[in-house]
Amino acid sequence: MTQSKALHPWDVALVYDSLARKTCGHTITWDRFQNVPQKCPFCDNPVIMVCDKLVGISQENFVLFKYNKQTFMLSLNHAKRRAWWDMRECTAQERIAYALGMNEANGLKVLCKGKVLYPNVNQTPTDISNQLIEISENDVENHHKKASLVVMGTRQGQGLHEPREGLFSILLGMGVKLIYDLFKLGCGTVVYLYSFVKRLPPPEEGRRNE
Repeated sequence: MTQSKALHPWDVALVYDSLARKTCGHTITWDRFQNVPQKCPFCDNPVIMVCDKLVGISQENFVLFKYNKQTFMLSLNHAKRRAWWDMRECTAQERIAYALGMNEANGLKVLCKGKVLYPNVNQTPTDISNQLIEISENDVENHHKKASLVVMGTRQGQGLHEPREGLFSILLGMGVKLIYDLFKLGCGTVVYLYSFVKRLPPPEEGRRNE
């Protein structure tokens, strides 16, 4: 990571060596698909707290959570649109997934005191988001020493995935499977015919002499 020159505040990370955010505070580029370094690349202090640029300016509409050994505080303002026609507001779970490079649908889990808050099929995404935001605000207002929300999940590119096969590999695999299936069919046919012939009664001697 290098000192950030990114324009969008979501692409800028402010790292601190304590939850109080009074020391360190250096700015680095936020790489969604890599872990935030354990130590600040500029002052070598341990990175305990990670914020985006907007949170560093204003603590409004944010989500606070712990991931691995670090605490994250992310703003939900100025959401990046998925497409120009998509005007929906960003939910807290979408913001978390985006920041950590996770798949929101099947690679993200948010817990609070051991209870899974997300995913939850019994609540709408907006209701879940509001709950996560409320818990986060309560942590800050009451000066809790650690975040109540804990995030778990596999980041994209870090899980075990089968490599994508090219067209040639797919066709080759289909051809090999076809040959194998035909071979099995041929062997089965030979075995069946052999068993059938073996069960036939031997010809009678009288009929042979006639």
